[in-house]
Amino acid sequence: MKAKQKHTNSLPGIPLVESPFYDRFFNKDTDPEILSIAKQMRNNGYAIIRFPDNNFNKKADNIKKALNDSYDWEKWKANPKLGLRVQDAWKTNDDVKSLATNKKLLDILENLYGRKPIPFQTLNFPVGTQQHFHSDSVHFSSIPERFMCGVWVALEDIDDAAGPLEYYPGTHSWPIYTNEHICRSHNPKEKVSQVVFQEAWQDLVKVHNCEKHTFKAKKGDALIWAANLLHGGAPQTNMDLTRWSQVTHYYFEDCVYYTPMLSEPFKGLIHIRNITNVCTGKELPNMCNGVELEHSFIEQSKNGINYGNIIPINDFDAERYAKDNLDVTTDLYEHYRRHGIVEGRKAFKISERKNVIPLERFDKAAYLAANKDVAISGVDAYEHYISHGIDENRLLYPV
Repeated sequence: MKAKQKHTNSLPGIPLVESPFYDRFFNKDTDPEILSIAKQMRNNGYAIIRFPDNNFNKKADNIKKALNDSYDWEKWKANPKLGLRVQDAWKTNDDVKSLATNKKLLDILENLYGRKPIPFQTLNFPVGTQQHFHSDSVHFSSIPERFMCGVWVALEDIDDAAGPLEYYPGTHSWPIYTNEHICRSHNPKEKVSQVVFQEAWQDLVKVHNCEKHTFKAKKGDALIWAANLLHGGAPQTNMDLTRWSQVTHYYFEDCVYYTPMLSEPFKGLIHIRNITNVCTGKELPNMCNGVELEHSFIEQSKNGINYGNIIPINDFDAERYAKDNLDVTTDLYEHYRRHGIVEGRKAFKISERKNVIPLERFDKAAYLAANKDVAISGVDAYEHYISHGIDENRLLYPV
């Protein structure tokens, strides 16, 4: 089942279903099932389908039986706000993995997004989450953005008193709000949750007059939702009921995967995720326009290294770096930039050497007058002084 694309895509960094060119990709020539799902996603930010597996009922029953003893039921009954979940049961349960990697479902997602989907996390719930409504984009985002979605499937009929799934149609099309929008600075040493965004989400729902919908799901009903759709769990009013379900989160290939809630990109802090492809069990590389991110960059970003503070090559004291790091046999500056920073190795600026004139006291005009070749070359006077003048014993003033 493949949607026929007769037109080129000048904005491939936007999911097809959210693209300004939506009508090019989803029209009368599109498979009717795909077209129906695409329309739901486009208009509402979610689509309701029957899970495409003829053996679904058997697999659902097997999952419930296999995972039942994994939950602390007594602790939950004493404090239901704690919730019950098993994350990544796909690693030990073939039926959980089978639902997450269902081929027809993967084909549907590829048609909607225009890129190959990658299941990277499963969550199995025996009861309702009772979560405040939220956008997954603060937890799971990508560059380019919006290449993430979730699929929730009911493993049994869901009663209204069991805390069914809730969502706000149309909110998927809003801007993705991150730390910058709520004027919040992230401290990597502090534990944080999505609670910091709740006031903003509540205000947005109110100002947009959003109507809350509840998913009255039967066993085998599935809901595909876009990353930015506001969704959550209704309060569970009957604690004797269960609400067995499975959630699978999907990223898409050729993206960088990160957590905005734990990031401040313009301070050098980007919490890039290392994710595992459920289909293969192997780690999925973070890619940007077909090029894999270097491991050192990922680690630097997680540590919040400010690239504005990295010593530029013309002020890098290679002589001292070599003396302090005798094990380094490669290009010294490349080692410093790619490995030394992450490893915590110290580096120094030439401009900080004793007797080196700092920029604020350096007379550029006098230096150029004393060194006519530098003036003719057009090179910045102080840059030449740091990079060459000191070692060449250049005059600072004309004689």
